[in-house]
Amino acid sequence: MGYGLPIYHSRYRIDENNERLDEGTEIIYVNANIQEDTALGRLMHDMFCTDPKDIHYEFLRKRVRYYKENEGGKREMCEIWEEIRRKGLLEGEAIGEARGKAIGRQDGLIEGKLIGKQQGIIVSIKKLMSKNAYTLEEALDFLDIPKEERSLYIEIFAS
Repeated sequence: MGYGLPIYHSRYRIDENNERLDEGTEIIYVNANIQEDTALGRLMHDMFCTDPKDIHYEFLRKRVRYYKENEGGKREMCEIWEEIRRKGLLEGEAIGEARGKAIGRQDGLIEGKLIGKQQGIIVSIKKLMSKNAYTLEEALDFLDIPKEERSLYIEIFAS
C-alpha cells in the first residue's frame, strides 16, 4: 500500500451515502520506504539505522547509542527483551493450553459419540443374536457394519 504518499490519513465512511463517519477513529499510515529530505523522511531513515552515527535526530541517536553502546543501556535492553520473551512465552502457553483444551473437548465428544455408537451397536448385535438366533457374522451383516470395523466387534464378543 502507500499510494506513493509518505503519510496519509484514513477515516471511516458510510458506503451508502459516502459521508464521513465522524466517531473519532482515524488511522494514520506512514510509508517508511519514503525517506526523502523532510522531517518525516529523516525519521523513517533513522528507524532503519543500525549504527547510531547515521541517525539524523540527536535525541534518537543518543537513546540508540545508550542502548547499544553503554553497559547500563545494554543491560536494560537485555532486561526489556527478557521481559518481552517471558510475556511471549506466557501468552504462547496460554494459547496452547486453550487450544489443547478445545481439541481435548472435541476429541472427547468424538470419542464419546463413537463409544456411544459402539455401545448401541453392541446392544443391537446381542439382541439379534439372542432373539433372532443370528450368528455374530449375520448380525454384523444385518447392521451393515463395514469390514474395517468388524474386527473390533469380533474381539469384544470373543472376550
